[in-house]
Amino acid sequence: MKETRRKKVVLCGKAWLARKILDWYMDRPTQFEVVRIVPVIPKENWYECDLVSYAEQLGIPVEHSGDIEKIPGLFETEVYADILQLVFYKRIVRKATIEQFGIGLNIHLSELPKYRGARGINWALKNRERYQGVTIHKLTEKLDQGPIIAQSRFTIYPEFEEVKDVYERALQHAYLLFSHTLPDLHRIVPVEQDHSVATYYSSKDFHRLDDRLTFTKEASLRLRSVDSDAGS
Repeated sequence: MKETRRKKVVLCGKAWLARKILDWYMDRPTQFEVVRIVPVIPKENWYECDLVSYAEQLGIPVEHSGDIEKIPGLFETEVYADILQLVFYKRIVRKATIEQFGIGLNIHLSELPKYRGARGINWALKNRERYQGVTIHKLTEKLDQGPIIAQSRFTIYPEFEEVKDVYERALQHAYLLFSHTLPDLHRIVPVEQDHSVATYYSSKDFHRLDDRLTFTKEASLRLRSVDSDAGS
């Protein structure tokens, strides 16, 4: 029987979900080989798992700069790896870099094309949405605009839920969606997003989040108070 070549994977990102996805790939050594980890630099405190130390324990090379383009030998072959996996990686990836991979996959915690950009969960609660979603889409050089590979939605309760409540649930949904999608990735035809109904928020909009600025209303109002005092 002909042996199937293992797919090479580069994983870029941070936190609990990145580690869970790394474990998923590592649990399938006959199908995948994780050849490089690119962490988010600097790392943040909320929901952090030490992805760097964990990868080093597993013997996976780490690009400590946090920059995909500094991976040794990235542009020296026609295709560096089969899958470029992004999990909360906070950099725009250039088209030339994406083209060094068979496919780029990004996980976004919203039901794209709604809530492109930053803090989609915060905005969904601020806007009193009844549903939130998670999306796996094909990576392009345009932020959160790539064709959709898989998507799911779940109910949220803005009248009593905090951002951290929905965020925790979204992580679980994202991992479930990922684990159900990857085995069939080779058969899935990505679907273009309907850009006419897209919404987008950036860090420039954060001041309008009010009590949804961060993970709890109490902490959000405290931060707003500090900002107001600093500006007075």
